[in-house]
Amino acid sequence: MRFSILRPGAALVLVVTLATAARAQTAEPVRTDRTDARPLTAPAAEPVWHFAIFGDRTGGPESGLAILREAVGDTNLLSPDLVLTVGDLVQGYNASDLWLRQMRDYREIMDGLDAPWYPVAGNHDVYYRGEDRPKGGHEGNYEKHFGPLWYWFRHKDAAFIVLYSDEGDPKDDSKGFKKERHVQFSDRQLAWLKETLAETRKLRHGFVFLHHPRWRSDYYENSNWDTVERMLVESGNIRGVFAGHMHEMRYDRGERGLELFTLGATGSSLSRDFPAGGFMHHYDLVTVRPEGVSVAAFPVGAALDHRRLDPAYLRDLRVLLDRRRPEAERELDLSRVADPGDGVTLVLHNPAARPIRVEFELAPESGAWSLSPARPSLTLAPGASERLELSLALDPRLARGGFGAARLVERVTLLRDDGEIALPLRDWDVPAFFPAGRHPETDGRDRALALDGRSCARIGDPEVPLPDGPFTLEGRFLAKRYRDRQPFLAKTQNSEYSLFLDRGVPSFSVHLDGAYVHVRAENLRLETDRWYHLAGVFDGGELRLYLDGALIGRTPAKGTRTRNVLPLLVGADPDGSGVPTDQFEGLIDEVRLSRKARYAGERVRVPARHEPDAETLLLLDFDLQVGGLFFDRSGADRKVESRGRAAARPVGAR
Repeated sequence: MRFSILRPGAALVLVVTLATAARAQTAEPVRTDRTDARPLTAPAAEPVWHFAIFGDRTGGPESGLAILREAVGDTNLLSPDLVLTVGDLVQGYNASDLWLRQMRDYREIMDGLDAPWYPVAGNHDVYYRGEDRPKGGHEGNYEKHFGPLWYWFRHKDAAFIVLYSDEGDPKDDSKGFKKERHVQFSDRQLAWLKETLAETRKLRHGFVFLHHPRWRSDYYENSNWDTVERMLVESGNIRGVFAGHMHEMRYDRGERGLELFTLGATGSSLSRDFPAGGFMHHYDLVTVRPEGVSVAAFPVGAALDHRRLDPAYLRDLRVLLDRRRPEAERELDLSRVADPGDGVTLVLHNPAARPIRVEFELAPESGAWSLSPARPSLTLAPGASERLELSLALDPRLARGGFGAARLVERVTLLRDDGEIALPLRDWDVPAFFPAGRHPETDGRDRALALDGRSCARIGDPEVPLPDGPFTLEGRFLAKRYRDRQPFLAKTQNSEYSLFLDRGVPSFSVHLDGAYVHVRAENLRLETDRWYHLAGVFDGGELRLYLDGALIGRTPAKGTRTRNVLPLLVGADPDGSGVPTDQFEGLIDEVRLSRKARYAGERVRVPARHEPDAETLLLLDFDLQVGGLFFDRSGADRKVESRGRAAARPVGAR
């Protein structure tokens, strides 16, 4: 036996090979007119075929039917000879009317298979809840609409044997799977199995299917599985036994060497989202050769029809993946968030050649906010633009002392004749503003900007009107780690200015007359988990760099600063489109941009808290965050936005 785990992209595929002999190769070489190449031989001319197995469908939400439908599409691409299921086809535990409706839902999807499929009965399929319970519960309905409770059939040189593991107590017709009287195979079924195994022993392969993995003595105490297992082993040709019910993949080897497989889910509930641990929606594909079989578990959705990826389809995907976030025709007024009906107006555009559906919902971290409607949706024709009104309100009980942004999750689905394609989710803060002069009061607590390595604060270019000539860029920080490339405050892209902390080495750069001028403190290595103040000064004749008030570097610098229209980022560096890169991890505070050279000399005094004056263009103490905005204490009310999970957090002693 051989186990291996393959990872095509984000998918996980578990492969178990059960081979009884090495695969033979013919000695016939491949045909070529190349004389000096490594010799290759042709593959063995042996018969090979496949069958697929689906896990449980029930126990989960109705969305499980969509997962089942996707599994059917995957399986058709793989083109197996046949398909089996291991039980729990309908939600069940109900009376006949609802059971019949659920049966039709399941069969309608499974009838889309190109290959024939064969069911196994599970507890959800036969347990009855309601008045006028017939004998055997839903067994009669099951056999009428799905097939026999136990049966076998031959395909090529293999026997497929289906057992029924929910016979229940013949005395009172009760069913269950915990009590000893409920976990026994009946004498009638055992006698049938004995005859079947005698008849199928002459075939090369045998496969057995049932719903409950009765070999799990920790779950099915005092069952008579041992009797069944002994019969299967003695037949000599059973290559594997397959069951479901647990909604978790598992492999067991019986005491007599029998290979025992428990499938996870194909649309049913999962107790964890952990594919590597067997918690995933999947189907098994069994490959049968004369000398043995292999079993591969494929996540649902892992199969892709290559013919679908034609130029038109790829263009639609690419323009949708590269689309800008919706334009805000009306931003959220944060001074009115307690008013019912206030919100934003988004303009949505479809750049694709096929229709799309756009849906929104609040991200989990938007706990103080509510959205109406809860999940707004809009379908856009190709090339169309439409407005969408979103109403947002804030729970005042959760908003004391400031509140975070309303963050939206955007779901875009490409609608095609051959199915829907869900694009990767995007999330972003609702565009918002606070009217000048109407800022809420802080609670007096000292806070700093907390960054997790995937976030930053952003000040748009129109909000940073730095003229030519002298200026000072400064701020405090506590780093949790230093990257090889670590921006602190940056507006650079072959232009403008920045403070960097690459590998803990501070530097200040300004782009003058078409080239960067740098000053770096090469002999310094800053520590982590320690507060520092860093300031870069350009006085028109030189660049100076100060650390905690001490001059640590200077270099001559003259010229006109090269401008750009990119944002100034706190804790990141903008790329050519203004997207944050190389984000900082730690705390940042007291960021100030001034249109003067504030510091000169070898040693200067740096106040613990900056105060605004006539030369202050931007001053951020991060003591208050409201709706994803931080407040500028310069007096200019510049708009400072959080990006990612950037948040104002209380700090202790510095």
